[in-house]
This record gives sequence, C-alpha cells and structure tokens, in this order.
Amino acid sequence: MDPPLSATAVAGEVAELCVCPTCFSSLRAAPSGVECTSCGTEYPIENGVVHLLPEYEEDERLRYLANYEEVARADLEQPFEHDRHVRHRVLLDFIGDVSGLRVIDVGSSHGGYLTQMHASRRIALDIATPFLEAIPEDSGIIRIRADAETLPIAPGSVDVVIVSDVLEHLLEPERFVQRLMQISTPATRVIVHVPWEENISRYEASAYEFTHLRSFTRYTLGQLLFAFRIARERATYPALEEPFVFRTRRFLPLWLYNIVTWRYFHRDAGQKEYSRRARWIEELPSRERWLVRFYRPLFMMFELRLLEPALSRPGYLAPLPVGLGRPRSLLRSVGIRLRAARRRTR
Repeated sequence: MDPPLSATAVAGEVAELCVCPTCFSSLRAAPSGVECTSCGTEYPIENGVVHLLPEYEEDERLRYLANYEEVARADLEQPFEHDRHVRHRVLLDFIGDVSGLRVIDVGSSHGGYLTQMHASRRIALDIATPFLEAIPEDSGIIRIRADAETLPIAPGSVDVVIVSDVLEHLLEPERFVQRLMQISTPATRVIVHVPWEENISRYEASAYEFTHLRSFTRYTLGQLLFAFRIARERATYPALEEPFVFRTRRFLPLWLYNIVTWRYFHRDAGQKEYSRRARWIEELPSRERWLVRFYRPLFMMFELRLLEPALSRPGYLAPLPVGLGRPRSLLRSVGIRLRAARRRTR
C-alpha cells in the first residue's frame, strides 16, 4: 500500500491532470482544493476526494446526481451483482499490461479492478461520492468526483481511458464522446465495456429513476463512437440462462429440430444439459472463449483508437440523411459523399 496523499499533494496532481469542468481552462492549487485559472471557480477536496462538478440547475440533472448517490450507498451495502469479480477478471485480462502508463477509470465505482492495476498513475472518476470514499486512501489512487459528460481531464494527460458499463447510464453520451475525442490522441487506448443487445424494459420497474437508458448494437455503438476505430474486441459473459438446444432451429431442419427437442423434454437430455450449464456458470470465466461462440454474449469489450485527423473530418464521417427511401437513393447519396471527399483530398 502507498501512504495516503496529503490534500496539498492531491491538489498538485489534480492541477496537472485536470481542467475546469465549467470552462475547460487549466486549474491551480488553492487553500481548500483547486481553482480555475480563468473563471475562478473553486473546487473543494473533501476526505481526499476532489469535487469537480459544475453547478447544475436543471431539475433532471439534480435528480440524476441524487439518484446515483443513492445507488452507490445501496450497492456498497449489498452488491447488486454477486459475481461482479468474474467480469472484472475478464476485463483486466482484456486490458492487459499497463505498467508505466497513466490510467483513468471513468465510472470507477469503488475501484474494484483499478486497485489491482499496476500503472504509474491511477485515477478513479465517478459521479457518486460514496463510491469514491470507499476506495482506500492508501491505494495511491487519485479520486475525482465528476460528471463524465463534462470530463474534466486535460488533453494528453492519460494513456488509457477505461469506460466500463458507463455509456448505457449517461443522459447525453454524445457529450462524453465529444470530450473523449478532445482529450485523446491516436495513441490513447480507450477501453469500452458495454451490455450487448440488452432488453432494457426490465429496468422500468426499478426502484431507481435512472438506470440503463439505452441498449447497444454494432450500429448504435458505431454511431456514437464514429470518430474511433476498433483495434481489438472480445465478446464476454455468455447468456447461459437458456439452453442452446432451442437456438439450433436457425440451422437445423425442422424434422431434426423436433427430434432434438423431444429428447430434451422426454428423455434425460434436459437434466444432463441443465447440470452441465449450471456448472459452466459457476466456473466462469473458464470456457468463456468457446461458450460465446454458441451462446449470445451479454457484454462486449472493445479497445478503440482515435482516428487520424485526415480520416475524421466531419464531411467524411457525417451520418447519412435519415429517411432515405429506395436503395438506389441510398447508393446515390453515398456516391455523392465519396466524390466530395475525393475532391477535398486533391
């Protein structure tokens, strides 16, 4: 364990790493925390946690902040997931070696996997104070309370950005992505972990107003992160709650499918399959690499890199008009855009 950082040391680190979440100007150390060098707004350090939140007046934003304070307290008292450590182990394996790198975990919660990483600098950023205060002071982790949508990090100040189970929670994820683009370079590793093709209707009965607000597919995630390319990806956490036998109809002829399901219900195949599947669930992440080939993944992990400036001009990556009718119209629109892009590169 590292010795706890003093308030002065924390202020100095934050002034070097962060910017004002209101005007995005630089920060400097102040008697009670840090202050903006431009607008003069002061941000306090309390219990070792730096509070870099802008002043919100919108009722929805205030409810959102209160919601996640409540969520954090409840999750710390009684964890919402009993096997969260399994997902963390897989994520750590996917991230790989970060020795000598500066790492920020956006939406860090209580630092469950960040505390296990051996980086030169580790930053936990979360919107909920209880989560940050639960991270041990002697962990050496810089703890910042901030809103991801106003990500108060200075450009080029981190090498690895982890965004694990965050995008589905944000009110306006486009604002976060805009800030992510501004702080990243083409060498910055952006690690994204998201629920995949999730049915979010089950959250309608939640005790909390704000939970999972959207689901992700290839299209919706690509649309959001259009300025990044995928360097690596991995499917994770197979959906083992449903027997695979009922997914075989996609490639089995009906007569053979009927035989297979008959054996499942009217012979002992169903009991054997259930026992085997229960064992697989208990032993995760063992066998995960091949299980996700047969069972739908509940999560996807991506390592992203910011596109080079020449490839990320708005005219090149602007989304196609909504409501295009016939395929011929779509092809014509794409052709027009490609010709315009070629003219600009001459």
